[in-house]
Amino acid sequence: MNAAQPSDLFRHLLDQALSPSVAFAVGWALLGWAKLSELNRLPESAKVQNALKHGQTSISNALSQAIAASEDQLLSDLLPLKGLPQENIETLVHTAWKILQNGKLDNLSLEEVLSLNTDSFGQGESLASHAYGSFPLLPRELVELMVELGDVKGRDNVYTPWDTSSQFSVAVHRLGAMPYTETPERQNVTRLVQLLANLEAPVHCTDPVVHPTALSQKGGLIQFDVALACPPFGMRYERDLSQQDQWCRFPEQTTSGTVLVVRHLLAQAKRRVVVLVPSTLLSGAGAEAQLRNDLVQRGMIHAVLAMPKGLLPVTGVATAVLVLDPRGGNEQVHFIDVGNGPFYKAVSKTRWSLIDPVHLARRIQSPALLPSTNEATRTRSEILDANTLQVSRLLAQATSSFTPSPSQPLVRLADLVHTVRPLHPTLRKASQSMESTFRVHEVGAQDLPSHGYIRDAQRQLDLPVQLLAQTESLYLEPLDIVLIVKGGAGKVGIVSKDVLQLSTPWIVGQSGIVLRMHASTPIDARALFLLLRSNQGQELLQSIVVGATTPLIQLRELMALSIWLPNSQQQDEAIQALELEDNLQDQIDQLRNEQAAIAAHLWAQP
Repeated sequence: MNAAQPSDLFRHLLDQALSPSVAFAVGWALLGWAKLSELNRLPESAKVQNALKHGQTSISNALSQAIAASEDQLLSDLLPLKGLPQENIETLVHTAWKILQNGKLDNLSLEEVLSLNTDSFGQGESLASHAYGSFPLLPRELVELMVELGDVKGRDNVYTPWDTSSQFSVAVHRLGAMPYTETPERQNVTRLVQLLANLEAPVHCTDPVVHPTALSQKGGLIQFDVALACPPFGMRYERDLSQQDQWCRFPEQTTSGTVLVVRHLLAQAKRRVVVLVPSTLLSGAGAEAQLRNDLVQRGMIHAVLAMPKGLLPVTGVATAVLVLDPRGGNEQVHFIDVGNGPFYKAVSKTRWSLIDPVHLARRIQSPALLPSTNEATRTRSEILDANTLQVSRLLAQATSSFTPSPSQPLVRLADLVHTVRPLHPTLRKASQSMESTFRVHEVGAQDLPSHGYIRDAQRQLDLPVQLLAQTESLYLEPLDIVLIVKGGAGKVGIVSKDVLQLSTPWIVGQSGIVLRMHASTPIDARALFLLLRSNQGQELLQSIVVGATTPLIQLRELMALSIWLPNSQQQDEAIQALELEDNLQDQIDQLRNEQAAIAAHLWAQP
């Protein structure tokens, strides 16, 4: 007979008509009951091995006693078993005990249980699809990478807040370190995973930022050697928390959970902090910018890794790993774009996973090793000048194939142009049932040609005449530059001089923005357009694109771009080139029309 497997236990639980989430919790509690029995941490009458000797009635009694006798209600998730037939309870308890006796728990991990799929259950989906919400599971390779980046050593004290799945705790325990876990939601599974991994470490039910529990006798925050965390995204706190913090952790007065989490981790670690954050922290304004600048100025940032999109199972948010040194003193920061290098692979159309995370971590520790276009080291002054930690932008600046001559000064795009935004979405949705309307055409990404001027705006939009005054200021003018900032971010086009002669005015579509030259700008719009359309210009624009699912260009980042000014001769050459492109396009269009007419009369209806 084959030895009992963990999948057998969870399959039996699902056969009892328990929901997957309940079956998940009960299964771990059964394994925990068996483990506590083996460790002699339950009364004799509550031990699994004793109850199995005396039959079904004894098992039911032992079940009740085990729930009552377990420390801090650790086995309370066994309660749903009481509603099952006694013979079914006996089968489940016997299976759990056999799994323990066969040594199948020695290396059992949470991700192994959650990855049990249709082959194990016949349910058409994995247990993870129901349990992920309550037990946020991280990819095993990501955990391995972050632990390696933390440079965890034996006997280190490691702070692991929000480690509901105990993945960090178990990983550092296997290295000989001692974890300390805080998690806002009480989850018995968190402690049961550690119990089954032979890990005796504190797990505190608290919000780590609001009510930290690792305090000294004098009430100060205890500093651990290393902190590892993947906190929830999108958290917000009351502003009073940052303004009235008794430990003075928060220089930034903000409600941003991401900013407060990073500050909290730095306050509780001595040697290293490794934290997964949304990539908006790398380029955001306000408190996020204040945090970045302070960390850079104090040399607290060791490395920034832009992670592949689709890395996390429950969100498509673009993420980055920050490697921080609380002691400061770093003169340089290493940047690596993991999502554009050899360190990840696609596992489906929307999911990616890391390859060889240990080697990736060593690239960070030895940045001179095998340099590539996917990584670069930048100085503090360079980062402060760029005013961002956005990896793609800093890599583009470091690896750009174009270096302007000293005679070509750099200016901010904001010094050359101002912007005209699309019609506000609420105005687009204005009632069109009125009899009196006017028509405009919208220029979208599909209207921007590869060469020459924009020749058509295909989308028509009828608006109430009440919006006429608000819309007229949005009409496109000759030589306006249209830049797509959402979706096909970076695509550009330029409006022809005869746009004002059209019977229907043009406006920019919702995915774009208009760059209109200042009156005193020392560059012709046609030269700027061709510069932005060039390989070098596209490289520059792509460096500020953010977003995993929908590529975006933020207006703040766009206007802060440094643009090199072409001299008068280069501008004249650009103007001539654009006019020649457009003339050739006229000829191409004429030839296409002639070509289409050649056979059009054949078999035509009279």
